[in-house]
Amino acid sequence: MKLTMTEFFHKLPPKVCTTCNHEMEEMADCYVTVCNACSGTVYYPLSPIGKAIQH
Repeated sequence: MKLTMTEFFHKLPPKVCTTCNHEMEEMADCYVTVCNACSGTVYYPLSPIGKAIQH
């Protein structure tokens, strides 16, 4: 029995960190195997929080 492409991707196990086994969010074209916490990666917001854009 052949699976449709959608069924195939839905049946894949969740991506987990190879260091701490925490489930990672799937991202397109992302091949990292270690989560941000274990790798020490920090993402900063592009704009300050709470600052309104005034026109």
